[in-house]
Amino acid sequence: MDADGTAADIGALNYLNQAPSSPDLLSPVGDTLSRLDSVLFTWGSDAADPDSFGTLNALIYTLHIDNGEETTDWEAGMDTSFWLVDANIYQQNLTHLWWVTASDGIDDSTPADTATFFVDNVAPEAFSLTAPSGNSNVEVTDSVEFSWSEAVDTDEVTYVLSISGGTQQDTAVTVEDVTAIEVSWLTSGWAQNATYTYSVLATDGQDSTYSDTLSFTMDNLAPQTFALLTPSNGDTYEENDSLSITWEAAEDTDTVTYQITLTGTGVDTTYSTTETSLTVLPTWVQNQEYTLQVSATDGQITTLAAGVTLTVNNIAPEGFALVTPLSQTFNGDPGFQDFIWETAADADEVTYTWYLDLEGNDPVITLPGIRDTAIGGQFYTPGTHKWWVVATDGLEQVSSDTAVLVVINQLPSEFNLLTPANG
Repeated sequence: MDADGTAADIGALNYLNQAPSSPDLLSPVGDTLSRLDSVLFTWGSDAADPDSFGTLNALIYTLHIDNGEETTDWEAGMDTSFWLVDANIYQQNLTHLWWVTASDGIDDSTPADTATFFVDNVAPEAFSLTAPSGNSNVEVTDSVEFSWSEAVDTDEVTYVLSISGGTQQDTAVTVEDVTAIEVSWLTSGWAQNATYTYSVLATDGQDSTYSDTLSFTMDNLAPQTFALLTPSNGDTYEENDSLSITWEAAEDTDTVTYQITLTGTGVDTTYSTTETSLTVLPTWVQNQEYTLQVSATDGQITTLAAGVTLTVNNIAPEGFALVTPLSQTFNGDPGFQDFIWETAADADEVTYTWYLDLEGNDPVITLPGIRDTAIGGQFYTPGTHKWWVVATDGLEQVSSDTAVLVVINQLPSEFNLLTPANG
């Protein structure tokens, strides 16, 4: 009102807006939370706007969270609570600071109160083994690759691979921030036919998560290649010779057994030994070829050495003698004779050639291909005659001795003249 009691003139006024006050923080206050929890933040409705002029407060709230690295703001609208489910804003093992500001649309309140909450450590998330797969067979090499899926964690994760089995001591290999590694046994290597188990531990330095445990088996390896040392290919033997065989060792971590096989006429024999030499006396057959093969086996896989071919030399028929007629002298015609001789012993078939050399008769009488040991013949002319026999097995021959037959001509006996009479 003016001094005279009349209404005052209304003019333009400059009014300075006043920021609202900040609300009281209710929860969480000093709580320990899990990074994976959904958190309900609540605050009071006591924030006031001085410019409301008696009307209801129409304040807009903003939630602020400082995780030690950055501050994240969340619009809560006119509500005095806010569910926060984004775990990525929390830093585990760290105290977080939070506060709420109120805005009247022009100015924000100055935080009058802050609260803290502690985010507890969370173990790395569950993960799985990927290789070697469970109950699988793995090729024997110097190293085996192990792999697993990532164990998710906001902290850096260290993995510990544990292996046991075979003939080695249990082994633990620690690696940081990788999910695959090749492991070589530095002593005797991965053992063929051995079963191993493995598992992985993932740790963030405070809490750990364990994988499941898988097993795998190393494949069998064949004995390594080796060579036959003696005899050499093409070696020859006599019928009664022994056979000495030597060969290199076929390297294998398993026990190796050697199979020595000799095949040929009259022989089909396999010898077995764990040594690298063997001497045998085969039942050779003369003038035949034999095959010798040596193999090495670990009970599952067999390795062959190069085989050789051997030859048994031919043996000439054994010596023999004439039986009849032996060297002698005949007075007059000896008549028909049976020529007989002994058998010339030989493993092969033997045939005979009979020779009769008549004095003054050229050429020598020859009868080849005789399979018997006798032949009939006659000689009656006077003179010195010879006979002998040669035995052959087709490759070699042997001759008998020679018999000398002497035939003396015999004069006619005396006789009388009958007629005419003397005188």
